[in-house]
This record gives sequence, C-alpha cells and structure tokens, in this order.
Amino acid sequence: MRLRDIILASFCTLALAAPAMAQTTYVCVLSGLSESPPNASPATGNASCVLNAAGTTLTCDVQFQNLTTAWTASHIHGPAPAGVNAGVKWALLTGWVFGAGNTSGTLTSFLISGITAADKTNLDAGNFYVNIHTSQNPGGELRG
Repeated sequence: MRLRDIILASFCTLALAAPAMAQTTYVCVLSGLSESPPNASPATGNASCVLNAAGTTLTCDVQFQNLTTAWTASHIHGPAPAGVNAGVKWALLTGWVFGAGNTSGTLTSFLISGITAADKTNLDAGNFYVNIHTSQNPGGELRG
C-alpha cells in the first residue's frame, strides 16, 4: 500500500469517527397563562423550532386557534426568562394561513437566518418566547 493511500484511509477513518453535529428542536405550548401578565384567553397553540446542525438557521412552525379577536402580529421575543417581557428578536410575519376571522392560523417553515452563538445559548436556556398578538391583547394573547 502506498503512503498516499494510507494517509487517505486515515483521513477517511477520522472523518467517520468525528461526531456529527445534530440539529436541535425547541418546542412550546402557547397559552394566555404564560403571558406577562397572564390573561384568560381561551386560545391555544404550539410552536416547534429546529436549529440546523450548523447552528445558523432556525426553522419554526407555529399554530394557534380560537383567539379572542383578530391576529395582529407574531414574534419571537427575548432574551428573557419565563414571566419576564423582552423586545422583539425576530418577527414572524410571512407564510401565515388564516382561518375564519383571522383567529386561527399556521406558520409553516418560517426561516430565521444568522443565528449567533449567543442566540443558541439563550435558546438552550429557554430565554426566547413565541408571542401571538391580537387587537384585544396588543401586548400578547398567547406566549410559549
């Protein structure tokens, strides 16, 4: 076996032995009780966001239903711990498909690029939250 073949085989073995970075999934349930201050909204929802293996892009799927009044905005806020309000980090504006009266909707495969190491640290610590705003609850009707 030639030296070149030995070196190439060694690199291939090292590449196979290196641990692959896995994507990370963050999930939450949206409710009025999670708002700050809490509200008695009958609405419910959920969100699932997946950080790609490179840690640079977040893909979010958000669903909500039975808002008290029409949807007005949706965002990911942070960083802040549960129960504490924070500014908008990323707006969730495109891709919404609404039900009757804009009180139910789905956001599918919303992409957020440019995730930083600090963003990942805050995501892992649970310091970001999805917020659904309505005309009756402009500060947020659902949070998770």
